[in-house]
Amino acid sequence: MAPLQGQVEDNVIKAATLVPYLSTSSTNTVREVYAPRHWQDFAFMRNAARVEFGDGSVAFDVHLDGLRNVRELEFRQCDFLEAPHALAHCRVLRFVSCDNLHDLSGLASVEHLDIAGSRLVAHIDALPAVRSIVTGSSFKSALPSSAAVTSVTAPAAAVPWCDLRSLTDLHLKQCHALPATIPFQVDSVFLSSCEQLESVACFRRAAHVELVRTRLLAVDAFHGFSLLRSIRLQASTCLHDLSALRHVHEVSLSLCVNLQDISPLAEANTVEISCCPQIHAVAALAHVPTLSLSRCADLVDLTGLTHNTVVRISECYRVEQVAMLGHHCHTVDISRCYRVTDAALLATGHVHTVSLNGCNVSEAAAGAAWRDHPTLHTLDLSNNWDVVDAAAFAHLHTVYLERTNVRDVAPLANVHTLSLAGCDGVHDVHALATVHTLDLSHCMGVRDVAALAFVRTLNLAGTLVEAVAALATVYELNLSGCACVSDDQVNQLTHVHTLVLMGCAQLTRVDGLRFVHALNLANCIGLTDVTMLGHVHTLDLTGCINVRP
Repeated sequence: MAPLQGQVEDNVIKAATLVPYLSTSSTNTVREVYAPRHWQDFAFMRNAARVEFGDGSVAFDVHLDGLRNVRELEFRQCDFLEAPHALAHCRVLRFVSCDNLHDLSGLASVEHLDIAGSRLVAHIDALPAVRSIVTGSSFKSALPSSAAVTSVTAPAAAVPWCDLRSLTDLHLKQCHALPATIPFQVDSVFLSSCEQLESVACFRRAAHVELVRTRLLAVDAFHGFSLLRSIRLQASTCLHDLSALRHVHEVSLSLCVNLQDISPLAEANTVEISCCPQIHAVAALAHVPTLSLSRCADLVDLTGLTHNTVVRISECYRVEQVAMLGHHCHTVDISRCYRVTDAALLATGHVHTVSLNGCNVSEAAAGAAWRDHPTLHTLDLSNNWDVVDAAAFAHLHTVYLERTNVRDVAPLANVHTLSLAGCDGVHDVHALATVHTLDLSHCMGVRDVAALAFVRTLNLAGTLVEAVAALATVYELNLSGCACVSDDQVNQLTHVHTLVLMGCAQLTRVDGLRFVHALNLANCIGLTDVTMLGHVHTLDLTGCINVRP
């Protein structure tokens, strides 16, 4: 007997739902693609807004026609490109270490150009639309001198000082000498390899200055920099006197091995000091709102820091007393200072955020001291193996217990953000079903994660989980390196917004993931077909050596 009309329509609808959806290159809406090295046919991503070949490419110039409509392209170590004229309509082009690239004529629309490490490129001064240019240290040809140019990264010898008008950013490599004056305004200056530089007076109207490796800079080099708001000095062995930086808002000093007196920085808003071995006293910085001290080998006494808002002390191995920081500070970050003995006394203050990462904190200091603390919001006790009991942290908003000896996580059921990365003693995570952001990466004891379906952001990277189909409603899910998840389980994650499957070499198909917004399949070498993923917004196929274009 023939089926009724209604039955025929139902059968047609059911059949249609069973047919796999394959997007064509003309209907693809993928916007951002990290392409595999071996592709030479780019029809799949011809409509993308951004494409990156971060792992290199074997494409030749003749293959680039499929990318002519892409607005932003990045090529790294693409040694077969020579004259990419097909990219005439691209706005942002990066050719990093493309050894045979030499002819960029015809790129009339490019506004942002990066040719760092591409040694044969020359005659870029004729490009009419360039606003931002980045070259390598050995670049010797003329740079664009149009009034539209606002950002330049190039060797100092290649800069057309007399032709530029106004720059937002200027990064000079191999900066051995500078003109006495310049006829244009520049807001942000970054100078590297400055060993022979004695003066930077030509940039006295800059708002931000960064210098790397200076030996001969004059003592009064920064006098007259009345507009300076932030400065970063790295490996400045000539730096002794900071009086010229008295009114600078943000100061960062690293590897300034001869610096002793930092009192002129007392009025700064933010101070970062790293690897300055002769600094002993920091009491002068008691009113600096945000203070960071890292790897200051002779620093012992912190008692003068009484009115800071944020204090970060990292790898200052002679520091033993930190209790005074808890009285006034909002945030106290003590990382890898393993001689600290009074960490528990920080709880007597009204701190909001405390980090004692890698400070050999005892169970007593970790537990009883912080139980029911009235103001504590965030606590980081990572890399303290003596931490076992998590019950004292149940009332907190954010807790980091990475690589600790915690086993029972039931008391943490009401925590908003929780990281237990590397806690091999954790097995049962059913109690964490209502946690908003949860990191269980490299927790080798975790197997059953079905209860975590309503966690918003879940990191299971490097675990041995198998059944993940129940996590289809998780918003952001990281399964990187999960060697036990199967094709069937992964392809049921249809409603995940952001899915990371990097390094899951066992996967052979992803046909169920066509509506995922952002999908990372880097180094999934078992995949061969991704044509159904044309409507994924952001797709990473780096290292997918068997995927057909």
